[in-house]
Amino acid sequence: MLGRLLLCVLTTGALLTAPVIGAQPALADDNAFFLRNVPRGGAADVTVRYGAADDHPLVGDWNGNGTTTVGVRRGSRFLLRNANRGGGADLGFHYGRADDTPVVGDWNGDGTQTVGVRRGDRYFIRNRNSGGPADLDFHFGRAADVPVVGDWNGDGTQTVGVRRGNRYFLRNANTGGPADLDFRFGRVDDVPIVGDWNGDGVETVGVRRGNTFYLRNSNSGGPADLTFRFGRDTDVALAGDWNANGTTTVGVRRVPPPEPQPQVGVVSSFTTPMVAGQARNTNIRRALEYIDGDVIPPGARYSLDNAIGPRTAERGFIANGFISDGSLISVRGGGVSQVAVTVLNAAWFSGIDIVSHRPHSIYFTRYPMCREATISQRTIDLVLRNDSPHPITIRTESTATSATVRFESRPWAQVRSFTTAPTNVVGGTGGAFSVSCGRTITYPDGTSRRETYSWRYNEGFPG
Repeated sequence: MLGRLLLCVLTTGALLTAPVIGAQPALADDNAFFLRNVPRGGAADVTVRYGAADDHPLVGDWNGNGTTTVGVRRGSRFLLRNANRGGGADLGFHYGRADDTPVVGDWNGDGTQTVGVRRGDRYFIRNRNSGGPADLDFHFGRAADVPVVGDWNGDGTQTVGVRRGNRYFLRNANTGGPADLDFRFGRVDDVPIVGDWNGDGVETVGVRRGNTFYLRNSNSGGPADLTFRFGRDTDVALAGDWNANGTTTVGVRRVPPPEPQPQVGVVSSFTTPMVAGQARNTNIRRALEYIDGDVIPPGARYSLDNAIGPRTAERGFIANGFISDGSLISVRGGGVSQVAVTVLNAAWFSGIDIVSHRPHSIYFTRYPMCREATISQRTIDLVLRNDSPHPITIRTESTATSATVRFESRPWAQVRSFTTAPTNVVGGTGGAFSVSCGRTITYPDGTSRRETYSWRYNEGFPG
């Protein structure tokens, strides 16, 4: 088999790393590959739009017909095409883990290239393009090495190798053991590629530096035998025999520049009023100080009760009013529920998940109806979950007459809030009543979710 395989992966910059062992270079625009049928500069001979922009590009002779065609890896799923044109995948299957490095090769010399993965310094190689256990499992090289694959001795079977800095260690068998070939070529920050550049049946190394290819016709150190430019510096380099003529040629996959990340700033803020001089303000300010600067990582839960910590005299808390079973009693830390109300509303308008909260049993006009929460140490908690992809930093501030909580992060969801008019009023002004509130959260992909909460207050109808 001639001109079968290369591995390359693109990072967000010009440096290509974690090669994908498969066929030789390809060029792309967004999710398109641009393939060249001769190893020299010029316009692409074939343009293939396939996969998504953030897929990992692969190339290989998936059906053994002598032509290298495109494919992609999406998470742990391989989606392979048997023709260099757009369309649905001819082969789709899961293999390995999403964070494995994919490799492609004709591991058993049957003329068909199949997938494998590298996990650390360990290879799991499959002789069919399907899910299932590995047919070959061995260690070679070091975990930080860049894998390459090729038919280094022209025997019709492709075997593994690694690149360490600018040094190649190539193995003529798909087993662990010492390298059969050891030489230097190119520079440390070059991107390695592999192909049968002259059609002699032996695959040899090359490198890509910026948008210039330097190809060598023997697996040894020395000057490049072919040098030419193709594609852009930030393209992903691949290589393959796109027209089944027995010679490997180059291409690239063009990855769009990453969209600029929105700046970190205040994504939501809420302020509740305080009456100047009240003793409860001491507890509110102390609790705000304890949570100021807390960070909620993406996917993490945040317990406000745990974040505030014990309400003890040693930590600056004093005794003050607290509602227990509808009665106002005095406990150390009383008044901290105002912090729960303020945090709840900051979370509410940020769009993150509110896992659990409980409104007061008595309505206080200083808080929004329904959209408020109480807290009691080790008994009642406000729990949030940051289901956004960005960390959230909590910032707090207090004055003589207000308590403020701000969430700082990158913009994510948009929130529309609503509160219904009170219903089922019993006892007139100051009596019991029911109310509902909710929010509609619109996510960056355009989908939305509507949440509705209902609560009945035992007393406090404002009339």
